[in-house]
Amino acid sequence: MGWDERYSKGDHVDLKPMPFLVSLAERTDPGARVLDLACGTGRHAVLFADRGCEVTAVDSSSVALQILKQKDARVTTILADLATYEIGVWDLIIITMYLQRNLFAKLRTDRVAIAIPMVDERDGVRPMNPDYLLHPGELTTYFQAPDWVCESYEETTPELPGRRLAVLIASRSYFSMRIP
Repeated sequence: MGWDERYSKGDHVDLKPMPFLVSLAERTDPGARVLDLACGTGRHAVLFADRGCEVTAVDSSSVALQILKQKDARVTTILADLATYEIGVWDLIIITMYLQRNLFAKLRTDRVAIAIPMVDERDGVRPMNPDYLLHPGELTTYFQAPDWVCESYEETTPELPGRRLAVLIASRSYFSMRIP
């Protein structure tokens, strides 16, 4: 089943913002230029727009972007395949629940906020294609000195049936002196 069909059926439509992004939004200056990649129906795009940020949301599902536009017309939406999308320069880039490893090297930003599913072999966790799952410690290898400063990193282990997540906030090393 494709993403347009999933969103049309109501799957993933009413998800709440991730707590680490709620906290980050509270510390993000109004007017910051924020890019939400693989945004889905925009739970995080709307969160940052509510904070007064200039938000652009990119997804490959036209249905998801239509739902997002109905939620919040302030968010600029772009229908694109992230394999070919030219990212540009941003104050903050958000990536949640989407893994495309070669994307990390293309990020031109002051700060990133990322939450990606991990390999999780516990009984009761829904199987997923291992190509879209991080291994323990893997995410931090993409955001290391001298280019990046890790502000926070956690590998969550939620109650079942929840899947483990790698959650990271990192900033460019030149930006780290300004972290609130």
